[in-house]
Amino acid sequence: AGHVQRQGRYPEAVGLYGRLLQSRQRALGPDDSAVGEILHALGAAQRRSGDLEDAAGTLTDSLRIRESALGSHDPRTADAARELGLTRLAQDRAAEAATLLQRASRAVELAYGANDPRTAEVTAELGHALAAAGRLVEATDAFSRSLAILDRDPSRRSQTLLGTVEGLGAVLRDRGELDGAETWLRRGLALRNELGLDEVEISRGLVAVGAVCLDLRNADEAEVLLLEAVAIRQRHLAPQDPLIAEAIGELASVYRVQWRLGDAEQLYLQALEIQERAFGAGHKVVIETLLRLERTYLALGNHGEADRMHRRATDAGTP
Repeated sequence: AGHVQRQGRYPEAVGLYGRLLQSRQRALGPDDSAVGEILHALGAAQRRSGDLEDAAGTLTDSLRIRESALGSHDPRTADAARELGLTRLAQDRAAEAATLLQRASRAVELAYGANDPRTAEVTAELGHALAAAGRLVEATDAFSRSLAILDRDPSRRSQTLLGTVEGLGAVLRDRGELDGAETWLRRGLALRNELGLDEVEISRGLVAVGAVCLDLRNADEAEVLLLEAVAIRQRHLAPQDPLIAEAIGELASVYRVQWRLGDAEQLYLQALEIQERAFGAGHKVVIETLLRLERTYLALGNHGEADRMHRRATDAGTP
């Protein structure tokens, strides 16, 4: 099962771990520490295969068993809290994720030291959970602490460093600290190139930098970056992929600022069609695109369409 999981064949690993779990539970009982180990591996495979509800239940049991057998400060207990925290984050349950990852971060730091790369990794994950929970000052601190560890070795380039750099840039943007955000997001784009990531992954950095350039009223550079991102995504992805909607929606915002309102309208409508098909009418990205269309129609003097978009956004946001 472990070999299959390391190859990225997560659904197959889930089946193998499930059979092994049944065997161990029959032989050892439901609360044996060896059962906890299998539960942890099964939950991790479930999370990576997208079975988030099953993963949450499995990892909750694993955490309970490990905590009972090993104590709350053992690194293996911290690992269980971390896996469950990442699952809760993927479920958009950011407050629970932050609590679990704070716990994991403290235990990992106690076990390995404040300057260990493992501490940096879990602290960066905590930063993402805090940011998702709207706790932006604490998220900034978590990302900064992670970067202080990772930057001790300037030659080290990793996905953890990339995620931390871009996470800090995104949090600073949300806090309105746009110059700082631009600095970190440009560093993230450079790291994506240094790591040799594929074009679609490069486009994520282009969109992030393009968006903050627009915030800084540098619409011309934003347009160049976002046109490149759109071209990459249209070249590599299916026409209805939400990543294409993200890029053309950001480009539409550039055109709206440049007063190219007809072009903005058409791109927003394309983005909206993809997003509604992918996420459903009540999703937050759909509501945001509807509100952007409302502002565009107001600028065009089309108050009837503006009112219609406003009503759709209001209806979509009403449970």
